[in-house]
Amino acid sequence: NSMDMKAQSRAIGGSDADLFFFDVESNRLFLGSVELDSTTGQPTGKALPVGNKIFGVDVEDNLYWVMDSTNSAVLAVDRTTLVVRHSQPLPESSSNLATAAFDPVNDQVFIGYLITANVYGYTVGQIP
Repeated sequence: NSMDMKAQSRAIGGSDADLFFFDVESNRLFLGSVELDSTTGQPTGKALPVGNKIFGVDVEDNLYWVMDSTNSAVLAVDRTTLVVRHSQPLPESSSNLATAAFDPVNDQVFIGYLITANVYGYTVGQIP
């Protein structure tokens, strides 16, 4: 079974559709901030705010780690409801071309910046 992801990207707005994220555990597919049906490629009607992009999943705590470039923050988002459970300001402006990674083994989030060549690492505690 195949889907036309180029057409789907145009349909949801190409500026927000530059990153795929597939949550294998829950069979959820995201194109940018929009959740797509993983079989048909059609939007499910669920979405994160525009500009938010998932960069990691914490299965144990049922969280998505999300980069919110609009508000220069890292978000811990509930995997089931997509509700923000915690927000942390980025250490630098996202205009410095921030990228992020989650290390589930060590419970750490890393934020790196292309413009300033800085990398920040944070150990993640329990998110309420």
